[in-house]
Amino acid sequence: MSALNRILTGFRLAALDPYRRLITSAVATAGATAGVRAAIGGVDGLLNSLHPSIRWNGRELRLNTLVHAEESLEGRPLIFQPTALASRIMFDPLADSVTVIYPATTSTITRDPELHAPAQALVSLLGATRAAALVTVVRTPALTTGRLAATLGVSAAAASRHASVLRQSGLIATARNGQTVHHAPTRLGTDLVHGSTVGNQPEPGGGGPTTPKPVLTGR
Repeated sequence: MSALNRILTGFRLAALDPYRRLITSAVATAGATAGVRAAIGGVDGLLNSLHPSIRWNGRELRLNTLVHAEESLEGRPLIFQPTALASRIMFDPLADSVTVIYPATTSTITRDPELHAPAQALVSLLGATRAAALVTVVRTPALTTGRLAATLGVSAAAASRHASVLRQSGLIATARNGQTVHHAPTRLGTDLVHGSTVGNQPEPGGGGPTTPKPVLTGR
């Protein structure tokens, strides 16, 4: 189990963590964009703007999939799930619902840039030492107070005070393991360090709200 844990931890650190923020951002942006399109263009506007491989003609929802299949909803809910881990449309006809999984973005998910020093804007916002503390925690999750102090070149008490302010601001979270305190960045803290991700803006759709009873056709 220890060996398996080391392997999985290494895989997460190399293959997921450097991309986690942009994956989360892409999926959240796709979901928010779909909500805006539904509010502006109704169901017709939503279904015809989710993805180029999804088309709605008022009666059938046609999906460009790898297999040819036809699925009737028969009163079941239709769920749309954006994902950053697929490049094609998939649909999963479960017992109580039908889920359509579609790529959240057509852009390449890139890893966050290497962090070395806080940006000037972050220094102006937090102060030089506190900004450096936040960058250090983002760069090294599960950092101890002792290592944070050593990195910043301050006393353990000073590092603890800086960490306390960052925690109270919602930028980091701390956990105690015996006599040792570990610090990890929150999503807000990570986004503040790396900067905002600009998503695609939704395009207005046409038509008013409808009550579709689609048949899903995969081609």
